[in-house]
Amino acid sequence: IHTDRITFARDGRWYADGEPVEHRRLANLFSRSLRRKPSGEGFEIWIDERYHADVDVEDTPFVVIMVYE
Repeated sequence: IHTDRITFARDGRWYADGEPVEHRRLANLFSRSLRRKPSGEGFEIWIDERYHADVDVEDTPFVVIMVYE
């Protein structure tokens, strides 16, 4: 994916350049790879040294999507 802007929105969905990320596995990868930047200011998707990107987080970076009993 080549994008200038990745956003985790208030609705709990990922967006690339303002368009929803519809590919579920890619959105799950983004969620698993989200971390706070080492500087402590902001968030990034970090897969490895070659694949990483800054992320705009509109509200909270983590949301509950499912609860198991």
